[in-house]
Amino acid sequence: MEIVKIFVAFTSIDFSCNNFQGDIPETLGNLKPLYHLNFSHNALTGRLPKSLGKLTQLESLDVSVNQLSGRIPDELASLTFLSFLNLSFNQTGLCDFPLKKTCSETNATGSSQFPSRHSEHETVDEKYISFALGSSAAFGIITWLLLHSRKYNELIDRLLFRILGPREKSSRDKKQRRSRRVVSV
Repeated sequence: MEIVKIFVAFTSIDFSCNNFQGDIPETLGNLKPLYHLNFSHNALTGRLPKSLGKLTQLESLDVSVNQLSGRIPDELASLTFLSFLNLSFNQTGLCDFPLKKTCSETNATGSSQFPSRHSEHETVDEKYISFALGSSAAFGIITWLLLHSRKYNELIDRLLFRILGPREKSSRDKKQRRSRRVVSV
């Protein structure tokens, strides 16, 4: 990805969900006033640039759901305002602090190959999840419609009446009925 020109006074940039491919450019380190940077849900590869450590005002960095690999730059540890760092779902390509995974020689350089983001196994899982969510939604809608349907409520009342028998009148109902029978002269 090549950034031709970005206004230097930007404080927040959101590049999420754009299907960007390639490396994160080193030139992002020149955007010193940046507070929030979001590269999530793209197809970015390669390493996190060390120049991100120059963004001293950065509070939030999200590079989740990409295909990044290699060592997480030590320069990110010097960002004192960084309170949100999301590195998740990068095909296990990132390593070292703050992650528990240590870097081996091959993935420290970022040269190892990682499986594609949409492997056959994930697709099968997504089908099951979609089926479960769809079935649950259909069941919920049908249940809601039945519970709010007059005919359904009348059917339930008749079934309960058959099972439990007629309801006995409470003494309060009897008193109310007697008071209504008063005849005025």
